[in-house]
Amino acid sequence: TIRSAMAENGASGEQWKHFDYAWGANDPEAALAHIEEIPDQYRDGFLYNMIPGLASVDPQAAIDLFAGLGPELQAKIRTRLFEGLIDNDIEVATNYIYEVTDPSEYNWRPMDTLTRELVKEDGLDDTLDWAAELPEGSLRGSAWSAAYAHWTSREPQDAVQSIIEMPPSDDRNQAINGFISA
Repeated sequence: TIRSAMAENGASGEQWKHFDYAWGANDPEAALAHIEEIPDQYRDGFLYNMIPGLASVDPQAAIDLFAGLGPELQAKIRTRLFEGLIDNDIEVATNYIYEVTDPSEYNWRPMDTLTRELVKEDGLDDTLDWAAELPEGSLRGSAWSAAYAHWTSREPQDAVQSIIEMPPSDDRNQAINGFISA
């Protein structure tokens, strides 16, 4: 009923985004049931808006829903899934990345996306503390690289000074990679 009234009154994209997030967070069962009722032309937009709300209260339901989507749609809404997982708990989001990343076919994008979302949500200092606690390996490297790329794009002098002060290590190498990529 509310969605119909919003459509009749010409709701903005931002209003849809907030409503669908709130629906996923406050009444996940009804929001999930609505997926089958929504016209095809609005389905992807609804999922984009709703999945972070769902992930913020029921991460597993959001992860299961996301896993059932096609690769193109997953690519469009992956960042929104991470936003919701972070809203729930950064540990849940981190564990998800470690579960879905195959080390033999390494893909840096999911950790990069998660790290950039974490910087937006919690700030750079908390993100660097989080990255320092990750297990050694390529995912940790991606987190360091993404955090420094974000930092460099905003405060290059501070980022380079931090790199200069770091002892030689894989983390420093990835910080340099992030600096260069930014």
